[in-house]
Amino acid sequence: MALRGRYVPLPPDQAMVLRAAAFSSPASGVTRDAAPRPMFFLPLTASRVVGAGEADFHRAAVAVLTWQAQLRAGLSVHASASFVAEGAVVDQRLGPFSFPCRVVYVVDEPRRKGFAYGALPGHAERGEELFAVSWDPQTDEVRVLIHSVSLPAPLWLPLFPLLRIVQHVFARRFVAAIAQAAQEGIPRFAPGAQVSCEKTVKPAKRLRIS
Repeated sequence: MALRGRYVPLPPDQAMVLRAAAFSSPASGVTRDAAPRPMFFLPLTASRVVGAGEADFHRAAVAVLTWQAQLRAGLSVHASASFVAEGAVVDQRLGPFSFPCRVVYVVDEPRRKGFAYGALPGHAERGEELFAVSWDPQTDEVRVLIHSVSLPAPLWLPLFPLLRIVQHVFARRFVAAIAQAAQEGIPRFAPGAQVSCEKTVKPAKRLRIS
């Protein structure tokens, strides 16, 4: 992907403000399996097979947990931690726009890794978004899942149709970013990088989005 953002450590004073801020949605954890969806909040899901086997799963998981989906999608990431952890805060920026979030929970299972963050005041959306990678024990397929439950923030309601289009665009970018990372790995010098993985090449898989 040609367009990449940059990683910037979030200053401690800004991180403290974001940690103290309340989530903009009425509940947290709404992207968990079987969690009830708040009234009027809309779901969006993008999913794609990005590889097969342990090596692809490991590369994709490391990419998700080091903000590579956001960075490779063109967002600048100002985060309190280079490796995602519960409670970490991040201010994603695109031009003059700021999208602050706090990590609600981290998924740390043998064959499933990822995290979800919730929007904070100042974000264009209210809600939560999940970034997860799974490794199917039967098919050996590695799949990335982007799932959000959201509603525009009050000031952005007049632009709801446009925001929905932007959401779909970035969901596709996030999936493509992790697909690329699953094949290439991430550079050793990348923020939060724990390993350097060899490049593997596999055929592209079809994206599913709803």
